[in-house]
Amino acid sequence: MAAAFPTPCPVPDVDRALLGYINSRQETLRIRAALSKYLLSAANGPNSGNIKSYQHLDHQCPNQDTAKRNPPSHLNHTRIDYHHALEDLARARTRHKELQAALEDLWTSHLAEASAQTHAEYDVDVTRSYVSLLQQRRRCLELQVIQESVEKLMNAYPADSHKDPRTLVKQAIGEQPDLPVERLELLSGPEGDQTWVFKLKKEVLDARAKMDRANTARIVAQQEKEGSPSLSHQVYALGHARDDMVAWVEEELSKLNEESEFLEDASPVKRPANHIVPDIHSSEDHIRQGYEGYTASRSRLLDVHEASSRIGTASSSLLPEPLADPPSAAQALLGTQSSKFIVDIICQLPQLTQMSNSERSILQQAVYLKALLSSADEELTEALSRLSEESRLLPSGSKNLLEWGAIACEAEKAVRGFANEERRQGHQEASSVAAMLDLCSLQSEVLAFAK
Repeated sequence: MAAAFPTPCPVPDVDRALLGYINSRQETLRIRAALSKYLLSAANGPNSGNIKSYQHLDHQCPNQDTAKRNPPSHLNHTRIDYHHALEDLARARTRHKELQAALEDLWTSHLAEASAQTHAEYDVDVTRSYVSLLQQRRRCLELQVIQESVEKLMNAYPADSHKDPRTLVKQAIGEQPDLPVERLELLSGPEGDQTWVFKLKKEVLDARAKMDRANTARIVAQQEKEGSPSLSHQVYALGHARDDMVAWVEEELSKLNEESEFLEDASPVKRPANHIVPDIHSSEDHIRQGYEGYTASRSRLLDVHEASSRIGTASSSLLPEPLADPPSAAQALLGTQSSKFIVDIICQLPQLTQMSNSERSILQQAVYLKALLSSADEELTEALSRLSEESRLLPSGSKNLLEWGAIACEAEKAVRGFANEERRQGHQEASSVAAMLDLCSLQSEVLAFAK
């Protein structure tokens, strides 16, 4: 069967080793023709008549169609296992197709059932999303309450309170500007003599005009004093003088600096920075003393006014008809009494001024105390509203002090009872532990004695 090449291999060992595996040209062509016919018959189909003549090739290289037939008995073990594997593969593919068809049937039925349950699932999803939205809204409200509380704490206790006042002022208004190298007069340029002369002339003219106005006012006052003013004119003048003095005092008080001790203690608008608790009893005593002084001054003023009215009535009864002649003895007496009345009223002017100042101070203190009470009421109401939102003891929005007091008492009793119970249990556990320790010590002593 085997034949050597016409040209032998230069390596004798290789030629001898491959001699059993190399065929002649005619044998190789015959094998190729047989394989071609077999492949052509396999391509034509299983009904071809040449299948039987090449059945040994089916057993040598089996395919899926040949695996369905029973293998011959003369095949070795490996080829029989290969045929069995092909049969198992064919059965597995058949089973896979059946299972895939059943799965498609189940999927079709599931889609039909799911289309009927779509609305129910949509309702469940909507309900779930609404519940989550409510939870998020409640959480948002809680976070807003916490944020407001933090802002109030930051406003009440600012973070920069521990800083030095110089640092705070520097942060507020910045650094101090540097002084100029030269004086401002030198920077503005030298002024000539004509400018100074013009300023001097202007000041002289202003002084002369003021002196002329003062002389004119003095002449008018002297002319008014030459006539004998009546009592009503004097009272009217004194009233105007009192009003002018009160207006002047109020103007001077308004000019006071806000940092003064008076405005710091009695200002109804500006609160003290250190939150000092005012002494209510001393304020009441001060207000009572001021009011008593006011009533005493008012009674004295009424007495003086009644005396002046009686004097005017007596003078009118004595002199029923006015005379154009020079003043007589009765008019001189009336002028003397009116001058005494004026002197008495002038003596009362300091008390009237003090009374006006006391009345202003009392009014400011009353307004300040009212502002303190209103702010305390607002803080209490705000604290109750925040407590009602955070606590679960009472319904939300409850601001009744009696209800909160009763609930606080009940909560205190419950906490006290719980604490007493825990303390009693702790004592019991401690006593039991002490007893166990005593027992262990006795056992250790007995064991030590037994040894």
